[in-house]
Amino acid sequence: MLRRLGAIIGTGALAFGALSPASAATAYRSATYPAALQFSAISVSARGLGLYGTATEAGNQGVDCLEADINPETLAASDVFEPRCDDPRTTGYPVVPVEATVDHGNYISVRVARLDPVTGHIEVGPVLGTDEDASDTRPLWAYGPGSLWIYLTAPTGSPKASEALRVSTSTGQLMQTARVSPALYRPVLVADADGLYLSPAVNGGAQAAPGAENAVIFHVGPGATKSDIFYRWPAGRWYGFADWMSGSGNELSADLCPRAVPSAKCVLTTFLGMNSRPTRLASLPNLDGWAVGNPTVGFFSTLVPANETSSPVHTTIVRVDPSTGSVHPLASVVLPAYWGFLGLDGNPDAALYGGALYLLSPFGPTLSGAGTPSTLYRVPVASGP
Repeated sequence: MLRRLGAIIGTGALAFGALSPASAATAYRSATYPAALQFSAISVSARGLGLYGTATEAGNQGVDCLEADINPETLAASDVFEPRCDDPRTTGYPVVPVEATVDHGNYISVRVARLDPVTGHIEVGPVLGTDEDASDTRPLWAYGPGSLWIYLTAPTGSPKASEALRVSTSTGQLMQTARVSPALYRPVLVADADGLYLSPAVNGGAQAAPGAENAVIFHVGPGATKSDIFYRWPAGRWYGFADWMSGSGNELSADLCPRAVPSAKCVLTTFLGMNSRPTRLASLPNLDGWAVGNPTVGFFSTLVPANETSSPVHTTIVRVDPSTGSVHPLASVVLPAYWGFLGLDGNPDAALYGGALYLLSPFGPTLSGAGTPSTLYRVPVASGP
């Protein structure tokens, strides 16, 4: 249901990030939207740049969601409408996963919705699998070229075995089911032309398995029936994790970190194709568990001040040089504490679009019951997709 409400622009204006005296602050633009528009994610689709929410203007959740087109320069919102939540056009992907609780909420089923290019109707396919609904087990997914990969940590019918499902983004049909062993809890996921990659997150882990003690990246190739170990730490029984991973074409980049070794730094590691020997290694500071970008334009992430527990937080936006790992501050913006932290299958509140980095401080409830309005930031970058 398209609801043209005209242009809506928030209270934000052109602002300048406050960085250290030695750093030149980058100008950024921000806009805050009415609290009735409960935006919770950035949407980049054929329509252009947009914002997305799971609640309608009336606060209803379930069948209908919320979306608005965003002017990428002025950040004005227009064409606010309430599409079906399973409409793939709102996400920019040809197919989208659709979750539902089953067995009194103990499990989550996953189906895939697809827009029929002939009829224009939304088709929701059969249940592809179910996953236990717990703090460390629930469905996760990642998009790769022509494929949607879905990871089920504890699927019903597969005791002590995780599964990776590959779905065609053109037909919505299941093309592949692969056993993932050892089972990974809270894995970071990314997909590229060579398949799905998984690594434990900072608060994740893996079942004990012979020969997997120093494995840090696991892989499921197209057509494979089981996972393999893609990358091992070069020496020792190194139990590590991925702060984030990014796939571009057939190039995989991963921010790999040691666990329980305070003196050791994280390492930006780049792999080309199926060669499990890194083409580049660069030391990194501890970032905030997410990044957007690629080896061509660089990676963009955030640094929260040490020992900061308040919310909102003045957060430094940085660009990471993909060759050297050098971190360059771009701007300082106000974001909720732990913003973007542990987005295992990506950060829905950050996107590169048209040479700028867009960051959303999403709508959120407060202790008083009132809502904190959504704020969108536009930070210019040197280059972008």
